[in-house]
Amino acid sequence: TSDNPTQLDWKMGIQAIINDFRKKNYISFELKALSNLQKAHILYDSISNTCYVDPKDEREFFTSIFIPYDKDYICRYTTFDALERILRDKKQSVCSVVCMNDETECYYTDEYLGKRRKSRATKSPEIDYEELNKCQISSCTHIDLADSLPLWRLYADNGKGVCLKFKIDRKILTEQGFYLYMVNYANEDNRQWKLDLVAPLQKMQIRGYKFVFKNFHIWKHFFKPMQYRDEHEIRLLYFKNDKDHFKWIKTGDSQILAPVI
Repeated sequence: TSDNPTQLDWKMGIQAIINDFRKKNYISFELKALSNLQKAHILYDSISNTCYVDPKDEREFFTSIFIPYDKDYICRYTTFDALERILRDKKQSVCSVVCMNDETECYYTDEYLGKRRKSRATKSPEIDYEELNKCQISSCTHIDLADSLPLWRLYADNGKGVCLKFKIDRKILTEQGFYLYMVNYANEDNRQWKLDLVAPLQKMQIRGYKFVFKNFHIWKHFFKPMQYRDEHEIRLLYFKNDKDHFKWIKTGDSQILAPVI
């Protein structure tokens, strides 16, 4: 009907955001990402009263603002026990994001965008652990840091562990639903300009329909605070489905149960 979002509404809404960023002296690279998104076809759901773009267009938008990793190898620091498990099972596992040593990473992006109040209460109803446990992660780093003393100390059992090197097969990753991207870190002022780009989009209303990124639960795990930037982390993400076989493990520091694939 005439009350539903139209392509013209979408283009005008994005143009208003672009114009606002121009006043703030954002560089052309940032505005180009918005201009390309402007060309995406707008879809809507009258039941949830939301509008959105095709997942392919959404992925193109986020990957265009992410820093590309063009090396053929990545490395991963881990414990000797983990190496024994890999050799025994002949598999590399990915674990729930709940297993990360810094629990605030699970909701750092939501807090930055003002979608979650800054409470650290474990039982906060704003933390959806069922949803978080669907997101499986393997934290890797740039191949140039394959012999980094700080990383040996922090992630390889204080130097008693191992650093594994993996060759990247991007075709297999894409076909099997994996996401491999470099993490985006805040600057010295704790600003995330890429999230600043996302914020007005998520606040946009088109004829009463709220715009949403359908797969933002994926992209939000590629942002971290400034204090971690020296790690140059590259994240491998996978979202488990009902067909995936997984087991439960007890995490080292927090001593909580989390699924591993």
